[in-house]
Amino acid sequence: MPPSPDGRGTAAAALPLPDPAVEPDAPVHWLPLFVVAAAVTAVWLLALAGLALFTANPVTLNRYQIETSPIVIAGHVLDGRSGEVAVERVWRGQVPDRVRVANLADTPAARGRTYLMPLLPTAENRFVVTATGRPSVRKDGDEVPRPPDGPPLIYRATPEAIEQLQQILEIANEPRPSATGPPTRTASP
Repeated sequence: MPPSPDGRGTAAAALPLPDPAVEPDAPVHWLPLFVVAAAVTAVWLLALAGLALFTANPVTLNRYQIETSPIVIAGHVLDGRSGEVAVERVWRGQVPDRVRVANLADTPAARGRTYLMPLLPTAENRFVVTATGRPSVRKDGDEVPRPPDGPPLIYRATPEAIEQLQQILEIANEPRPSATGPPTRTASP
């Protein structure tokens, strides 16, 4: 290709010159597009906040705490400081109608509310909420008992928590296979 008349090469000659008779494109108005994008973003954030608010923090009972507790009750807190609790339902063990829970003040128990409480007996009509520690596990897979070292947890007695408790207790009461043979079943009452 021959060089352009200005001597700069072929690239400058290939560019078309603007036609003064043609009007330029209408200016783009960004404000309406920005408003639409901001509205979509706001709706999206509200949807995420709603999901987080209504689906967050599902109740999860500590399986080890429940399985190692000889007593599991639903108790109505009469006095959180003294630990006085009216027993509404007993799932495991035997307790009187009213008990004192020594470490109830270490939990988020509120007076007038009902909680699921895994308990350990300490004295007559006195108990402590079972700590939430985990067992040590050896390389061969067996659990090694150790003193519980976690915080004491109680759970609001909601239908979901009660259902989860019943599932844990059903699994805990199933016979487990032994190393010497098949599991043995006890006769149902």
